[in-house]
Amino acid sequence: MPSGASAAFCRKLDWRWTYPILCRRRCRISREEGVTHMTLQEFISGMPKAENHIHQDGATSPESALYLAERHGMTLPFSTPEEAAQRFQYRNLGDFIRMIDATNAVIQDEEDIAYLVTELVRDAATQNIRYREVMLSCDFHERTGISLDAQMRGFIQGREAAKTQFGVEFACIPELDRTSPPERNLSLVNRLEPWRKDANIVAVGLDSAEAGYPAHRHKEAFRRARELGYYLTAHAGEAYGPVSIWDSLDEAGCGRIDHGVRAVEDPELVNRLARDHIFLTVCPLSNLALKVFPDMEHHSIKQLMDAGVPVSINSDDPPFFCGDRNENYEAVVRTFRLAKPELHALAKSAFTNSYAPQTMVNGWIQELDDYFSENDFIL
Repeated sequence: MPSGASAAFCRKLDWRWTYPILCRRRCRISREEGVTHMTLQEFISGMPKAENHIHQDGATSPESALYLAERHGMTLPFSTPEEAAQRFQYRNLGDFIRMIDATNAVIQDEEDIAYLVTELVRDAATQNIRYREVMLSCDFHERTGISLDAQMRGFIQGREAAKTQFGVEFACIPELDRTSPPERNLSLVNRLEPWRKDANIVAVGLDSAEAGYPAHRHKEAFRRARELGYYLTAHAGEAYGPVSIWDSLDEAGCGRIDHGVRAVEDPELVNRLARDHIFLTVCPLSNLALKVFPDMEHHSIKQLMDAGVPVSINSDDPPFFCGDRNENYEAVVRTFRLAKPELHALAKSAFTNSYAPQTMVNGWIQELDDYFSENDFIL
């Protein structure tokens, strides 16, 4: 339950779901015939989960940013968490990128990276997240003075804490920046290999501004990543339309799309995604905050699900969008009145379409299936 600044933050954003979800009292309803009946909030909270789309730097809370700013003698665009509530509002993706870059300028060294990844670990444990694919803005941090080696050492410290203290598995997805020179991204890919095993680097991604920066600009970096055996994914179809998704698939060679929600503007593309089982890592509350959709009722996730496109629900940059993994799930289930089998399929999709080893996935799926057979929820 939020208090003080966090509650004010959610109220200020005035999102239909977030603050009531955070503040609603949790209560178990009944138990009969071996099945425990719960509120939807409690059911989602207890459900084993995987998350396929969360940014390490995008998970920096206002409180943590202020702590790091004080540690390094720096200033932020806000001086209190309450002021962050005023600032964390955006007209579009560009507004958000400028705010997150300004906030994360306070991340200065390996110790800061380790501190923030450890925060992600604790957060995952509180939400019953078993597996998390964490995206790192490696180029941004290099430009602010943190070497790739220091970033990886910090991530590894946090990943080890995830496994030993909480039993959570973390994977790393270094993100190429669409706006960076192609040769810079190629250099980054070539320097990842020494860290592959210890950091559990499973894929190479692409993010930042879509408009004017097509994925095919970085074709050589993606080609090299594929040669090294990494999976390929790209942020596309969020701030820009279907052409960005087509480009990421056909020109850059990506096998997964992060966001992809504007695919519905092109029926042929939706058919392609369903036919080729192209996985979309959807972040519903992020899409609302960035004005991709005016409200949840107009969000495309149910249309994509009904068309047979594999999707999962994720939090993206939760402090900046005031919605963690559980709240994103609840917003979708309540808005579209999802039945229990639909929620089960969504939760399972995050595991089966992840980059985790199949043996690990099998164990998590068994745990998830058991949970759904033993528990139920009431909308």
